[in-house]
Amino acid sequence: MSIYKLEERSIKSIPGTDKEVKFDLEGLLGFPNKNWNPTTGKGKIVLRYRYSVNGQRRKFKLGSYPQNTIKQLSAEYKGAAGDVAQGRDPQGQRQQDTEVIKQQKVSDSANYTVAEVGQKFVENHSVKKRSCAEDVRILNRYIIPMELRGGITLGEMPIQEVRKHHLIELHDKITKYGIPKKPGKGGHKPKGKKGAPIMANRVMQWASKFFNWADGRYGFELGFTLRVDRNKENKRTRVLSEEEIKLFWEHLDILSNSRSRDALKLVLLTAARPGECASIHSTHVKDDKWIQPEYVTKSDREHLVPLAPMAKQLVQGTGYIFPSPRTQHTNVSSLEHDMKKVMNAAGIHTYSLIRNRKLVPQPTPHDLRRTAATYIESKYGEYLPHRILNHAKLGLSQYTLHEYEKEKTEALRWWDRKLMGILDKPQSNVIHLSA
Repeated sequence: MSIYKLEERSIKSIPGTDKEVKFDLEGLLGFPNKNWNPTTGKGKIVLRYRYSVNGQRRKFKLGSYPQNTIKQLSAEYKGAAGDVAQGRDPQGQRQQDTEVIKQQKVSDSANYTVAEVGQKFVENHSVKKRSCAEDVRILNRYIIPMELRGGITLGEMPIQEVRKHHLIELHDKITKYGIPKKPGKGGHKPKGKKGAPIMANRVMQWASKFFNWADGRYGFELGFTLRVDRNKENKRTRVLSEEEIKLFWEHLDILSNSRSRDALKLVLLTAARPGECASIHSTHVKDDKWIQPEYVTKSDREHLVPLAPMAKQLVQGTGYIFPSPRTQHTNVSSLEHDMKKVMNAAGIHTYSLIRNRKLVPQPTPHDLRRTAATYIESKYGEYLPHRILNHAKLGLSQYTLHEYEKEKTEALRWWDRKLMGILDKPQSNVIHLSA
């Protein structure tokens, strides 16, 4: 067997066929990997130092060439040989140092609270997603301030101490009391809002994402299942009758905020989502078309909404069509609040059907969208409303990109005329096209 020197030229002369080589330094061995080729410079040679401690033979890895320089490998060899000469075990010392570093990391991570890791989750994960604003809201309004048994809030709790029963308690409290309330002056606890069972489910969905992301980070190991029994959710099927549509439209005038009034009208006229209507911008409107950019749509793709006469009248102006003095544009929560005002003024409340005791809820802004789609479906069938609503085409969304502009325009103009008839508005300005 050839003996090599710990020098550049000597190491490069080692053939790729050798599995183990010796050096002229005591105990120094080299192990070329299968890709080692001194001609092309590919592959590597692992250098190990073989020694004996207390009668036991051991091998200590010094490094690899060319990943480490000759100078670095030489220094590692001298250090290891010096330890052995003084009766120390370099391999045992390395393992001990590694364990100390590991324990230090665990000790440092024990100080991370749920609030701190939650903030890192938002900064590193949620910021890239459309759900970022909602993730921040859930973290700040439900997770951090939630007081658990023992008087500690979930946000203050070290993340390593979180267990499944804490999540169950979180879910149950939101279900029963809604948003956590801070103690008022004098330390008294104010009465919370009414229960929020659906929001409790959403918070659990957030918690599932968060703890799965945190697993393996900041010293946290997920040692429990995240499955928590959720509250039952009933799908909304509320559609306004023609009489309710007329009452809704007539009582919109009670709103002092004309922006909310027109945004609610636009939802009913276009079947667009309330959030899309609230944030409509003049740059998105061209002639009789409202072109929603992909960053505002739920489906993450551009969507064309033809504007019939009544809808077109509502989207005049520059900048945000429905601006807000506090934010850039009207928000959905304002629309929901104003919608409730209108429904109460119109005498449209939640009621129960006597025959099957089914609860019929008070309409919301999203029910206006469902109402428009339902009436259009009664005229044009099942498929076209889904194109107007911008629902995903299952399995085909990346390949079939036809906008159905002609068909959507016809349907929304028909719906415009239908609404005029319901509202007893004159239709003299409507152009009837011959067949």
